[in-house]
Amino acid sequence: APLLPAPIEISLEEKKVLFYTRSCKSSYAGISNYRQHSSGMLKEVWENTKNSLVIRGLLQKNGALTTQGRNVIENVRSV
Repeated sequence: APLLPAPIEISLEEKKVLFYTRSCKSSYAGISNYRQHSSGMLKEVWENTKNSLVIRGLLQKNGALTTQGRNVIENVRSV
């Protein structure tokens, strides 16, 4: 029988980017970059982490979650 893939280890910053990408609109109430703003992360840290997640295949280049990224963050309720 095939084995399930090993769980993917992610950092706290990666978890935050995935969580807020899944949970928030990109802009809201006139606040652009609402996801980054809600996370409390600096813009530079957010962008670097987002780029890392794109390289790992957890985010698409446009910032949308991939299926693998959705699976990684699926059961996380808060960060």
